Amino acid sequence: MLRQKNSVVAFQDSYIGFKSTIESNREGIDDMRAIPIESHHTIEELEHFAKKCKDHHVERKTRAIIMALFGFPRTVAARSQGVGTQTVRDWVLAYNAEGLDGLQPAPNRGRPSRLSEDDRKTVVQKVLDSPPEDTSSPSKWTVRDIANMILDLTGVRYTLEGVRKLLHRCGLRWISPRPIHPKADLEAQETFRRDFQDLVHDLVGTKDDKKLQFWFQDEARMGQMGLLRHVWARKGTRPRVKRDCRFKSCVLFSAACPEYHLSAAHITDQSNTDEMNELLAAISAEVQEGYHAVIILDRATWHRSRELVIPSNVSLLHLPPYSPELNPMETVYNHLKSNFHANRVFETFEDLKANTLRAWKTFADDPDLMKSIMHRKWVVAPDVSKPTSVIR
Repeated sequence: MLRQKNSVVAFQDSYIGFKSTIESNREGIDDMRAIPIESHHTIEELEHFAKKCKDHHVERKTRAIIMALFGFPRTVAARSQGVGTQTVRDWVLAYNAEGLDGLQPAPNRGRPSRLSEDDRKTVVQKVLDSPPEDTSSPSKWTVRDIANMILDLTGVRYTLEGVRKLLHRCGLRWISPRPIHPKADLEAQETFRRDFQDLVHDLVGTKDDKKLQFWFQDEARMGQMGLLRHVWARKGTRPRVKRDCRFKSCVLFSAACPEYHLSAAHITDQSNTDEMNELLAAISAEVQEGYHAVIILDRATWHRSRELVIPSNVSLLHLPPYSPELNPMETVYNHLKSNFHANRVFETFEDLKANTLRAWKTFADDPDLMKSIMHRKWVVAPDVSKPTSVIR
């Protein structure tokens, strides 16, 4: 293999170095061709293809064709690629017949699959329908479960490794799913994204031609019982990390506007209308003159209370029910917990609060991080407001 690679490098140096000489003496060199080569592509096109090709074997074949087009003898082309002259002849014939497609590797023709096409589709559909609705069955398909299912359906016995290969050939991978609320309405969520501009227009109108700021708001419970997250460790070991078992917690009321890098937050012991009013007042103080804040939030009780005091430069736009995936604040809280709260034990409750505020301040002071987490393409102001810059 090393000799082949060295010969490829030598060939590249040789034919590039003598390219001008060969082209200037083309009439004398044409006689060196043993087999006429079809003009499917120019030499420049073949060179570009060989340079971009990711398959080393196809690149070697293309380089041999280029050498033949330049007029090198078949023996020289074969030696440069570390193959015999008959192999180069076969490459040329394949190129003449099918062009570059003829240089592609032939598909492997191994033993036929023991499952028919219909059986494979049935197996794939059953696996994709997991978890099984039968509560007496496991909550997820294991490889052994799938092997038994294939045996029951078709009478064909697969090894566990054979099942893995079969699933991979069918385009399936073992991945972690994203959560969704059992009562979530996916159609309502898609409608909210699609009609977002109309919803904003109906909510705020023109607001005296003020520019709009889009804020996302939510609250999260930060508890003493921490999370365990990945750590670096030596191969073959599984380190132990202390985990608190106490249950006391605080609530982080917060909101952020990623486009204008604005934020507001405070720590409390409970979630209620008074705490929400405090946050709304803090958001209102952050909104600059000539702007109007549209706060996107869920339908928690204290977000819809009649006792809410909504400032004049603030409007509330509620998400569809059971749609936390539409609120990037959920991702923000996951980031804070995973990077500042996990794998730690706080001696006192005040230490927990201080760490929560420190985590939020670190996030709020980083505009690039805020945008990378909270960016949503569908959050665009309606045309009537004519904003200078909105999340895109």
